[in-house]
Amino acid sequence: MRQVVLSAHAETLCGAVNLAKVLRERGLRVSHHRIHAVLKEHGFAKKEPKKSKRRKWIRWQRQRSNSLWHADYSEINGKHVLIVEDDASRFIVGYGEFTEATAENARRVFAQAFAVYGLPRQVLTDHGSQFCNVHDAKGEHVFSDWLRTLGVKPIYARVKHPQTNGKVERLFQTIAKGWRAFGSLKKAVQWYNDVRPHMSLELASGRLRTPAQAYAEKRGKK
Repeated sequence: MRQVVLSAHAETLCGAVNLAKVLRERGLRVSHHRIHAVLKEHGFAKKEPKKSKRRKWIRWQRQRSNSLWHADYSEINGKHVLIVEDDASRFIVGYGEFTEATAENARRVFAQAFAVYGLPRQVLTDHGSQFCNVHDAKGEHVFSDWLRTLGVKPIYARVKHPQTNGKVERLFQTIAKGWRAFGSLKKAVQWYNDVRPHMSLELASGRLRTPAQAYAEKRGKK
């Protein structure tokens, strides 16, 4: 049992609760308490009292892929990393690592994502200058006005209210973890999208889904 748990953890980097569901789908029933004990024994988990408290908030998300994309920059491993995440499926549709967090770099990442996945209805960012303040020679916003010309509506998180864009903020922690484990941003994104089941995407039937699976299932519906 110990070896099975450690092998599944090395593949998914999931915590005990999610790992129990992964193993259940593989025909193995091991309680998350036993899994947590194994992970603690090998230094992959620790006691976290805050997680045992009932959360008062309710998770909110769109129902269809490409309804809303989240985007933000964060510094990881000395690089300015931009991630674009689909709200309904938690699928990373675009990403890039740069020496500078600029509006032009944001446009580059979004243009690549649009070419592959199509246009979302809305894009949610914070009030960073890259997204709403930088102007070009014509006086137009380099990023937000460009979105509008494509028919995409830019919307912004409330000031001093990080929870509005909290999904992508939390995602950076997961990607940093995957980067450390797999050695590159590209491999971390592939692991996150295609390998690691996302707890918020579990169906009522108990079936787990990766972000890639959820994105495909929810795509093309309005």
